[in-house]
Amino acid sequence: MRPGLERILGGAAEALNAELVPQLQGPAVGHASMIRWLMTASAQAADREPDVLLAEIAAMRRLFEDAADTTLPGDLCEQLREAVEGSQPTSYSISALTDLCNGMKATLIALQIELEDISAGWARRLEAQAWDILRMGVDRRQVSLRGV
Repeated sequence: MRPGLERILGGAAEALNAELVPQLQGPAVGHASMIRWLMTASAQAADREPDVLLAEIAAMRRLFEDAADTTLPGDLCEQLREAVEGSQPTSYSISALTDLCNGMKATLIALQIELEDISAGWARRLEAQAWDILRMGVDRRQVSLRGV
């Protein structure tokens, strides 16, 4: 069995703390502790980032499908439809998923800008969904430093 990136980084962070930090003095202790924290945060992020990105992509796809069937300006509706059509990942690497998600977020921002000026109930509902997507991404990326 091969250890995943989370275990490798987590093990290295623990080794740093247990083996090296006790031998250090002065500012080097703080630097080593910061490196340990970064390794721990990176391990957590690496483990869950694909899941978070796929969830964001799926949520934006659903929102764009709903919004494309409204009375938004035609060019925005077309942009939303194109974003839905291009929302299937061609690779599950973090970099590819991040690029896809970032492109969709640019469309999400364009949608939010339009929705801000529309007072209709359907626009408020879509705008709330857009904010929920952004909040979900932030919440799911939180790092736990308990025990670090």
